[in-house]
Amino acid sequence: MRLPANHVGRDLFVGDIHGQYDDLIAQLKAVNFNPDIDRVLCVGDLIDRGPASRECLNLLREPWFFAVLGNHEDFFVGAFYEGDDRAGENLFLNGGSWVLAEDQSELRSMAADYLANLPVAIELETACGRRVGVVHAACSSGVWGEFNVQADIWNRRIADFERDAPEASVSGIDVVVVGHNVVAEPCKRGNTVLIDTGAAKGCALTVWDSEQLLAFAGLKGDLGPAGSPRARI
Repeated sequence: MRLPANHVGRDLFVGDIHGQYDDLIAQLKAVNFNPDIDRVLCVGDLIDRGPASRECLNLLREPWFFAVLGNHEDFFVGAFYEGDDRAGENLFLNGGSWVLAEDQSELRSMAADYLANLPVAIELETACGRRVGVVHAACSSGVWGEFNVQADIWNRRIADFERDAPEASVSGIDVVVVGHNVVAEPCKRGNTVLIDTGAAKGCALTVWDSEQLLAFAGLKGDLGPAGSPRARI
């Protein structure tokens, strides 16, 4: 998925929410989020482990909310759209027991109408011309536009700072925002920024606007209309 530049509002990047709906809404209110002009982009894993997974699923109905596929959404799609019993077991074992209290037909509809269509990656242009990519765990190929769903939603190596992670420096994009791997605070490897700060464990959810993200990544300045070379996505 590619989104155009937002010249009238802000783009806000959010780490793994994991059912912490109230935390998200509180943080959006704290930064004066305006749903008429601002957008929220989540790195995936909206659901499971937290107290309000259904409310987080409903965010996908909002025109201002965008998310990539996380491994927990992948479990959900497998269980409720593809009829995969193993995916259902994995969902239940990884914080998905909340589904037992929900209307199963409604969950199947959500899976078909929304979660099955989640992109593995989102690319957007910032108002200053920088290009930002969003993917759940990593762009494992190291080349933006060359995606592998299972590798990109499960990558752990990128967060192991004792091992080389060539995929941390991604060509064809200015900066990549990821979650999946819990870090004590946002950190950067190559041009990949990790922002899952442990909402699933009761820690604060990270919500950054594009200016904060670019500053953290060491990217500032107006590139003009041309920007950097585009990858195919």
